[in-house]
Amino acid sequence: MRFPLFWLAVAYAAGLALFEPVDDSPRILCLLAGLALLTGIVTLKGRWLRTTLLFALAGFFLTGAATIRLVTAAVPPNRVDRLVAGREIDLSEAVRLTGWLRRAPEQKPFATIYELELEFVETGGRRHPTSGAVRLSYFGGLDPEDWPEPVPALRYGDRVEVLARVHRPVNRRTRGSFDWEGYLARRGIFLEGDLKSFLLLKTLSGRRGNLVLGRIYALRTRLLERLDQLVPPDTETDKNAVLRAMLLGDTGFLAHRLREPFRLSGVYHVLVISGLHVGIIAVFLYWLLRRLTGNDRALTAATIAALVFYLLLVEDRPPIERAVWMASLYLVARLLYRQVHLANPIALAALLVLFLHPLWLFEPSFHLSFGAVFLIAFFAVPWVERTSAPYRQALGFLDAEERDEQLRPPHLAQFRLDLRLLATLLAGWFFWAKDKEPAARRLLTGIVRLGLTVWDFFLISFAIHLGFVLMTALYFKRVVWVGLLANVLVVPLVGWIVPLGLVALLLSLLWLPAGALVAKATGALTGCLLWIVDWLAGRGLSYGIPPPPPWVVVLYLAALVLLGLAVARQRLARWAGLGLAALVLVVVTFPFPRQA
Repeated sequence: MRFPLFWLAVAYAAGLALFEPVDDSPRILCLLAGLALLTGIVTLKGRWLRTTLLFALAGFFLTGAATIRLVTAAVPPNRVDRLVAGREIDLSEAVRLTGWLRRAPEQKPFATIYELELEFVETGGRRHPTSGAVRLSYFGGLDPEDWPEPVPALRYGDRVEVLARVHRPVNRRTRGSFDWEGYLARRGIFLEGDLKSFLLLKTLSGRRGNLVLGRIYALRTRLLERLDQLVPPDTETDKNAVLRAMLLGDTGFLAHRLREPFRLSGVYHVLVISGLHVGIIAVFLYWLLRRLTGNDRALTAATIAALVFYLLLVEDRPPIERAVWMASLYLVARLLYRQVHLANPIALAALLVLFLHPLWLFEPSFHLSFGAVFLIAFFAVPWVERTSAPYRQALGFLDAEERDEQLRPPHLAQFRLDLRLLATLLAGWFFWAKDKEPAARRLLTGIVRLGLTVWDFFLISFAIHLGFVLMTALYFKRVVWVGLLANVLVVPLVGWIVPLGLVALLLSLLWLPAGALVAKATGALTGCLLWIVDWLAGRGLSYGIPPPPPWVVVLYLAALVLLGLAVARQRLARWAGLGLAALVLVVVTFPFPRQA
């Protein structure tokens, strides 16, 4: 089996999903999982490979079930949501909260957000030791300069005492709306409220948290300040907001009018740091470090270390952590093996991420990030290998005519002959070159390589779009017809904006004029990005729909699996593609009565 890790990851995720609502004993599930895995080891020694696979799948399924039950059982009894549910803490009146800032305060144009890791909650004259976090918002107005009181200079790790009215997070009652309560709970936040005045906040002695993280958060604050110097928010408001989000994960300044065109054009993912941005950074670092050292081990270690540092630097950690795991494991796999199929290291990354954070399975961002990579692995990679890859290989050593006979199939040799003939015809144009024909061949080779790269990128975007038609309808309740074209145009721009923007920030720490020079180019590219997104969003090729029914979701996923199998075996791919196309039509037209 070419993708054993993929099926093990699917089995583990199925155990997490199916046993999340089940109140079962984790001890019994652990014993059953261990028994299944031990039996699989025994059958492996007897070379009963299919039986081994069945027991391995059962073992990982039961391990996932045991993991999710252990997560539920491990909740401390004094966690703040349990104290509230048990009516030991009364939220009908203001409470006194004692804790420490578990992240740097998040600045927004109209508010400052504080996340407080709780130590004590005092209410009704009783002081309860507790755990969990609370999210407090201070709303001072649209312009921070007009706020009635100065914002205190609080940092990550500061201990504070706050008097505030708080409540459990509340979801909208609209069917299919975003699960805000679940989103916060998966991040350990169980209460939220408003901070009416900084007079109700008192700084306490002592510090908590990690010293290294404190230094990294301080660097992040400094980089955000430098970004404001390089791209002033007063004169270049939109560019500043987009770069803050794309480079450092600060989405607080993305106004609705700025977010909406990205959403309507199907490229909202470029605003939120995710696998795309981490992949761009990894490729750029790998390319840059390759010019400094030829040692593959040092190169891989340095790239992974830089990715981990970037993970600690930016906000909204879960999507970035997943991307760093994926990129790191892929780089390690390339170091150990000559040929690595993308699906195996990514499946291992999914297993590790779900083992460390089981509840992430239920986040849409998890489905989007891993779904995109698996769509690339199972669809785009085979299509590239069968279409453009042979031609790219045939371009090598175009002058060596003896290689023509070694190429299979024969049309690749004809392709090389045609290029040499065309180069001979064009050589007369190269009047400035001594060796006219070799210069013409180099130019032709570069043009063809560029065309093949564009084709590869189209295939990758198309493969992702096959799955994202369903995900966009399911999670965002929209159909975006222009999404494929938008991604083909926008993602290459992002591939330049992200590395140039980070280089500008780092240079500005050493010498501000040098950083400003690179920032000019970054700002120009960001302006092009905004223009393209606004133009595509204004075409009216996006509309809202209700989320598809569960049976459509199941059929769509089954059709994707069947198409993946057909592509891998090169059999019945057209019929599988027609079946998926029919389901795409069902999703985008939504021919069902709308539910209330």
